[in-house]
Amino acid sequence: KELVLTDTIEPTQAVLTASNIRIASAAPLIGEAMRRISGNQSVSVLFD
Repeated sequence: KELVLTDTIEPTQAVLTASNIRIASAAPLIGEAMRRISGNQSVSVLFD
C-alpha cells in the first residue's frame, strides 16, 4: 500500500524518507483552476 500526499505543505524528513509515501505536486491542479476561474470557466470538471 502507498500513501499519496500533496506538496501544499513542507513534508517532514520522516515523510521524505518513508518508502510507502509519495509526494504529488498540486501545482498543475491549482494552476488549471486559476486559469479556468480567470476565464470564467467551470472548475467542476477538475473534480471528475
